[in-house]
Order: sequence, then C-alpha cells, then structure tokens
Amino acid sequence: MEYYTVSKNFSTNKFSDETLGTKAQVIHDDMNGNTHYPSPDPALETLQTAITELKDAVVKSKNGSKDDTAEKNAKRQVLVDILHRLSYYVQVTSNGVEAIILSSGFDINKPAGPVGALPKPDNFKVVTGANKGSIELSCDMINHASFYEFQYTKTPVVATSIWTMRTSTKRRLLIESLTAGQQYVFKMAAAGSDPNRTWSDEISSYIL
Repeated sequence: MEYYTVSKNFSTNKFSDETLGTKAQVIHDDMNGNTHYPSPDPALETLQTAITELKDAVVKSKNGSKDDTAEKNAKRQVLVDILHRLSYYVQVTSNGVEAIILSSGFDINKPAGPVGALPKPDNFKVVTGANKGSIELSCDMINHASFYEFQYTKTPVVATSIWTMRTSTKRRLLIESLTAGQQYVFKMAAAGSDPNRTWSDEISSYIL
C-alpha cells in the first residue's frame, strides 16, 4: 500500500488570509465526529477559536491601522501553528492511508514519481592534478544524483578499448597513478535510481 503524507503548506502563496480561514474551517468540520480521529491534538475547540480570531482580525485590518495588520498576521501565525501540530496527529493516526487523510479535510502531498535518467553533466572539467600522474574530474552538482560514475581509457579510443570505471558520492574525483606522457579520454555521468546514464562529452588530456 502506498504511504501518503499530509500537506503542511499553509503559506500565503497557497492560502490568502480569507481562504486559510475557510480551509481551516473545513478541516475542523471534517474532523469533528470523524471516527478515524477520536482525540484530535490540538483539540478542535482550540482550532475553532483560532479560526474565529483570524476572521475577526482580517475584518478589522481591512481599513485599520498598521497595528491591526500586525495583529492579523499574528493571528494567522497562531492558526498555522495549530494546523501544523494537527497535521502531525493526522499523519500518525491515518498511518499514511490516502482516504483517511482526505477525510480529515487536510490535503495530501503528491507521491514522488520516478525521477528517470539524470541529465548530462554540465561544466565537465578535466584538470591536471598536483602530483605526477594525477588528474581531477568534476562537474556541476546534479539534483537527485546518488553518486557519480567516472570512466577513462587510453587513446586512441576504438571499439575494443577497455574503460576503467570509478565511482564517488561527490561530483569531483582525483585519479592517480596514471601513465605520465600518455593521453587519456575521460567522461562522467550522474547516477540515481534509473539504470540509464547520460554521459558527458568526452575530454582528452595528456598526463603530466
């Protein structure tokens, strides 16, 4: 069974002061008498008080002073804090069951889908290392990368070339003990849950 999580997003980008009060009232009414939630924490009476106080403060701030607006903002934060605390109760009590969460009036977070193959590394660089026979490979950070794969082989590259593979949880790798004076070809890719790899452009470099 898929495990769902309760949305705790009550930001001003999602809810205006008026719609926050409306949403909170829906949560209150849906949880009131809901057998899935026998002992809401915080209590629904506390939630109702915060809803009423915010609604009153919104009306007062319409043509009020800066102090009235500050009071309205403070009342909003009190309500948001109560909703956050109540969301944890819903999460634990529902055991992540979608229908039970939705019966509370809370929204659910969209389950994360598969990320797919990660993109081609940007800013792939091959830089001579500080020690003889060493070279450093790097790229920009790639979101969702669990680790990075690095491959290299001697030139010329042909169908039978043998590529050496190295892995690292970091986007930067120092390769040592290469043959000085030999030209190598390097490439790298980010790795995640998808088995496919999108390799960087190949870069050739002589080893000093």
